[in-house]
Amino acid sequence: MVTARQVRAWAGLRRMWARACWALCGGWACWGAWAQAPASPPGCPPPFMPLDEQMAHVAAMPAGKAGFLFEAFKEGRPVWLYGTIHFATVDDVKPSLAVMTALRRSDVLAVELDVTQPQPSDGPPSAQAPVAPMFEPTAQQAQRLQAAYASECLVWPVTPQPMPQIPLLLAQAQRLGMSPGYGMDARMAQFAHRSHKPVVALETLGEQLRALTPPGRADFDRRLDSALDAWASGKMRQELVDTHRVWRDGDWPGLLALAQRLRSEDPAWARALLDARNERMAARIDAMHAQGQKVFVAVGALHLAGPSSLPQLLEARGYRLRLVRMPRTP
Repeated sequence: MVTARQVRAWAGLRRMWARACWALCGGWACWGAWAQAPASPPGCPPPFMPLDEQMAHVAAMPAGKAGFLFEAFKEGRPVWLYGTIHFATVDDVKPSLAVMTALRRSDVLAVELDVTQPQPSDGPPSAQAPVAPMFEPTAQQAQRLQAAYASECLVWPVTPQPMPQIPLLLAQAQRLGMSPGYGMDARMAQFAHRSHKPVVALETLGEQLRALTPPGRADFDRRLDSALDAWASGKMRQELVDTHRVWRDGDWPGLLALAQRLRSEDPAWARALLDARNERMAARIDAMHAQGQKVFVAVGALHLAGPSSLPQLLEARGYRLRLVRMPRTP
């Protein structure tokens, strides 16, 4: 029997979708760019499963087996590093027993951003750094974007966006049944709040935006042109499929390969997306642990793979780590 509490919980997941889109698009009034026609005409991304069907579907599911979990020890206290996926399907929302056991044992949940709560635009400790400048697409880029937006049934935004390709990524994810609202980050935060467990953001929204927003015109053009090419060729969709498969199967060599591909295709983007943020997050995880807390960390899986990853940075700070092997999903 479905309880009122479950109804409220699942309704909360739908609200997370809006908040996650806000964070992903950079907090610059981009929600209008994701405004889909209510009737979902032919050719548009299909609507998600109705709420009551989602609840019945998930209630019948066994516990999941996806993702990557590290257990780290220092001074006799654990830190758990759980590699999540930001775009997931309704079939992914039940964490594994190993993950839930670790989360229950922890004193605090640490996430990149708590998408279940309103995000302040900035905050300490590095909030005073200026946000990167905003750029408008060239005439040719705007023409390509408008055509792509029309194909995805998206409304052309009135104001410039720092990353106008993000709505295309969201639309492609929706065609695959994926949503940030189903992402494990949101699920972990929702569980922690219901359990009255503290949830700590490892970054402010301002810090994340400065890391993800192109710092110069050349970076803006390169990333936008690459995204438009990937959308047109089907590469964007295939990368979503590949990333989801690697996470779902707990394919550690596959995750290392994804991280290596990102670093080889765009080293500057990899440094901004992963390396600098990992340094900051590792310092904050270690600081919480030094206060006597058992910390459960849920971050995107790529933060756990390759050089300058969170496991390597914590090892350098004196932690002993092991990768927890979870049974593969059939």
